[in-house]
Amino acid sequence: MPFPLPLRPLPAPRETVLSYLSRFAAMNAAEMSDFSIDLGHQIRRFLDLETAALDCLAEAAGLEPAIRDELASWTGVPAGDVRMAFRGEAFVSRALRNPVMRGCPLCLQEDAQATPGHPERLMAMRGDWLLRSVNICCRHHHPLVPLW
Repeated sequence: MPFPLPLRPLPAPRETVLSYLSRFAAMNAAEMSDFSIDLGHQIRRFLDLETAALDCLAEAAGLEPAIRDELASWTGVPAGDVRMAFRGEAFVSRALRNPVMRGCPLCLQEDAQATPGHPERLMAMRGDWLLRSVNICCRHHHPLVPLW
């Protein structure tokens, strides 16, 4: 596979690694699980922010190291058994890993309208939505709603 790939999204503000990987896969007409295998890593390795997986993603997408690190910082980097580093602060992992994914419908609507016919290419999950204690979108001041 030639790197960087010709079809690759630009990272959205506050985007997480898995959101970016998902959009990258969609842009290349692939399922995220298959796309991650094509990149040489299981999805779990991206979720755990393993250096080799992130480096491969950055190479495939032509991302500078600073941009790769920015994506990781909005995802939450494991820092021990029950802690995560998120934007330079330590959190208990339960504060970031939640079975209910929430988001701002206004952000997602803006994303979808930016590319008519291909919303999956631009609709991005934002890292600040991961924090259980955050209930309002920092951009729109709209309540976050459960997505799934």
